Amino acid sequence: MITTFPDHDRDRVKALLHQARRIAVITHHDPDGDAMGSCLGLVRVLRNAGTLASAVLPNTPPAFLHWMPGHADAVAADRDRTRSEQLLREADLVFA
Repeated sequence: MITTFPDHDRDRVKALLHQARRIAVITHHDPDGDAMGSCLGLVRVLRNAGTLASAVLPNTPPAFLHWMPGHADAVAADRDRTRSEQLLREADLVFA
């Protein structure tokens, strides 16, 4: 099933993305492969578009997910709470 959104919703998201200088993308606690892939993929797309994007994780994902491109740049709150909080505070937009 394909979900479409009204034009005004798409326009609002485009405007938010265009205005945001810094974007944080977060996952749920104990991220699985879907959460990590979605988070890291979105961060990569945003960075390729010229946005300062960061992956902020509530905790370190399991070791079998550490192969994913972009994992090394992700900030896990259980390892660096100060940096993860800083990224969230400084974000103009947060994807959850």
